[in-house]
Amino acid sequence: MWEQALEAFRTMQMEDMEPPSSFTLVSVALACSNLGVIHGFRLGKQLHGYSLRMGDQKTFTNNALMAMYAKLGRIDESRAVFESSVDHDIVSWNTMISLFSQSDRFSEALDFFRFMVLEGVELYSVTIASVLPACSHLERLDFGKEIHAYVLRNNGLIENSFVGSALVDMYCNCHDIRSGRRVLDHNLGP
Repeated sequence: MWEQALEAFRTMQMEDMEPPSSFTLVSVALACSNLGVIHGFRLGKQLHGYSLRMGDQKTFTNNALMAMYAKLGRIDESRAVFESSVDHDIVSWNTMISLFSQSDRFSEALDFFRFMVLEGVELYSVTIASVLPACSHLERLDFGKEIHAYVLRNNGLIENSFVGSALVDMYCNCHDIRSGRRVLDHNLGP
């Protein structure tokens, strides 16, 4: 199926049809990310170069390229796309934070989270659930408590089961079992 999508894209190019839209490039990036590391990366780099030559620097195209590189295990390429982008939305930030956390690059996850906060980007449950594992693995209880305070001040975040689980995990891994238990008890309700 993914090969067929790429073949359709190649056919579009050979027949000198009008340039593909950003939506097409996003679909091709998804196809590349599902081809396997070597073949997918090679074709993904070509797609990335094509999008640069076409001047497509739309945020959602860059997000797709970051996600493609992430799925192919190319963290530094994802970061390069992020850093070369002019605009970042919540998806851009969350992609990078979760990518770093899932790749055991916890300090970088916390750094990106700090940058995100400094940029004034609103934090969502996905952001919180993605950054708390970094606090947990680095045993940064102080940072985790600051995030917990933010969660409590912003209605609805504490009710999210992913946020609650990440908080419990963070407290327990940072050896504050009592606080972890309080979060768990609160989330289970009366």
